[in-house]
Amino acid sequence: MSNVFISYRRADTAPYAGRLCDRLSTLFGSDNVFMDVQDIQPGQDFAQAIQETIAKCHVLIAVIGPRWLENLKQRGEGQDFVEDEIDEALRKNLTVIPVLVNGASMPDSKEIPENLQHLCHRQAVEIRDSRFDDDFAQLAKVLRTAPGIVMSGRTHAGRWKWLAGAAALIALAVVLFFLMRSRPPELSGAWIAEMHKKGQPVYRIRLDLVAGEGTVSGTVEYPTGKAVIGNGAIAGPKITFQTVHTPQFESSPATIHFEAEVVGTSIHLTSVDDNGIATGIAHRITPGTGR
Repeated sequence: MSNVFISYRRADTAPYAGRLCDRLSTLFGSDNVFMDVQDIQPGQDFAQAIQETIAKCHVLIAVIGPRWLENLKQRGEGQDFVEDEIDEALRKNLTVIPVLVNGASMPDSKEIPENLQHLCHRQAVEIRDSRFDDDFAQLAKVLRTAPGIVMSGRTHAGRWKWLAGAAALIALAVVLFFLMRSRPPELSGAWIAEMHKKGQPVYRIRLDLVAGEGTVSGTVEYPTGKAVIGNGAIAGPKITFQTVHTPQFESSPATIHFEAEVVGTSIHLTSVDDNGIATGIAHRITPGTGR
């Protein structure tokens, strides 16, 4: 049974929703957490699958980003799955938890449809990049007390064995941390990646990265112009950052969020902007070749 349903907009909060899904699956078990991208099978009716799944859930997490209200207003009645998801959960009197990400604030009840106004009466939890672990712990504490929530299935006898194994892994991680803290991932330098969005031509970007201890800076050169990297963070092989630039022939700036992972000698990239999600693999440019 899917006890926790994650409601989100792909163009606004996909990276945060994916990260929450991973953490919640670890906490409650993957069978108890539903997120449409990974749980709806090819050929399934999207609206029907969403409705049937919410009927089995006890908690809906409404992930709210900075453009949540703007996107809600832009979509016509009956065309917004996010509105339908939250409306269905409120009508069934489920526990609905607004989760504010990327600096978003709760929408004013006067600006949202009448069927969603009770959302504004629910206590929100803020998830910040700089305090993700602490903020997630607060969310987890709320979820544990929600009616109907099922914890990940472990026997009492096996729990101590799992804890002993976890303690050993933590000790190993601490040792590796002190061994590696003076050696940030070998990221500094120029990289080329071919990015692809579904249904669109492949395009190339260049990343000039400068890695520090837990940070990454530099620039990203898109086909539409160059942008400076901001909010760059490194945690082991994981990298997150964003860029803001005004594309050529456009008047409004575009914000692009990146999540990346160092895999061997390459960097696997996922970028999210208002036009969707792109993926690609970056390879280091060999000095003197431009490739």
